Amino acid sequence: VLAHKDAPTLFGELDTNKDGQLSLDEVLADMRSLADETERFREEVEREKFKAADRNKDGILDVTEVPGFVYPETNAEVLDLVARASLTRQDADGDGRLSPREFQEGASEDALADFRVLDADSDGALSLDELKQWESGRYHTMDTMRRLFEVADKNGDAHLTAEE
Repeated sequence: VLAHKDAPTLFGELDTNKDGQLSLDEVLADMRSLADETERFREEVEREKFKAADRNKDGILDVTEVPGFVYPETNAEVLDLVARASLTRQDADGDGRLSPREFQEGASEDALADFRVLDADSDGALSLDELKQWESGRYHTMDTMRRLFEVADKNGDAHLTAEE
């Protein structure tokens, strides 16, 4: 819902020639301007994301297609591309999975704890599907909701009352 509410604003910012359509060149120009030297978006990944988000395959993104490009979690094909790109970029040993060390590279101090939760099958590595939980933001949303519940549940009974 939020992605669709933000779409007109994002669309307006990205549509630099104000023709009411979003071209791949406009998207890539914006991505290049936002990326720093250590985390540049790979142009090929952005091209593939654009193609996946372009549902009607007309070579431009309209306002209804922009959320899928900007918010990968709203488009399964784009999310898959983003997760695959992250996996490829971080998978130092090339085994198609992320070890705790590969996942932690450049991550926060809490990365190991996050890794353990994301590793749903407890095999010691993150598969593409497990990594999608991270890339989609689902993991962060669930973690935030869990923490919010813990703070709100004053009596610790695992139920929230109107007073709490």
